[in-house]
Amino acid sequence: MKILVIGGGSGIGKDVVDYFAPDSANASRSTGYNIMDPDSRRDIADMSLEYDAVLNHAYTGDMSQYMMLKLLYAFWNKEKKSGYIFHTGTYSTYSMQWNVDSTYPDIKGASDELARKISKRCENNKTNFRCTNIRPGMLDTEKSRAKPHWKGNGVRGKEFCQLIEFLYNLPDDLCIPQIVLEGKND
Repeated sequence: MKILVIGGGSGIGKDVVDYFAPDSANASRSTGYNIMDPDSRRDIADMSLEYDAVLNHAYTGDMSQYMMLKLLYAFWNKEKKSGYIFHTGTYSTYSMQWNVDSTYPDIKGASDELARKISKRCENNKTNFRCTNIRPGMLDTEKSRAKPHWKGNGVRGKEFCQLIEFLYNLPDDLCIPQIVLEGKND
């Protein structure tokens, strides 16, 4: 599987790039791509057509990840591309207390809903590709471990990669619209 990782410059995204190397590529700010820029999003969507799979992992604190997923869908659907789009959503939209000052659950919730709609189209045989929204809880990354709400365990990169590999290798007629991946906490 050749995989393009959008947001593969650090953390779990880098773990995915490293795990699937040399058949992987990183499209992130560190390689000159910024999903906050519409031209960059189009370049990434166009480049994604050269890959068997794409992981839409970059989160920027605005609707850019949502817009990137929407564009990936449009490009892949127009080209009748087969393969797999993975989207990194979040478990927090299930469990996080809504805070009027926090936009994270709202922004990620919109992306999760878009991924659900795309996955439904895949299930209904309206696309040649599959789409799964991977909804991890707290990630086990250097950045997450520095957060005040870190509880000592999170989703590790290796298992995230193994999940992608497992999903990709399922029969083409099997759709997994979303999956929650969460570490146990004491």
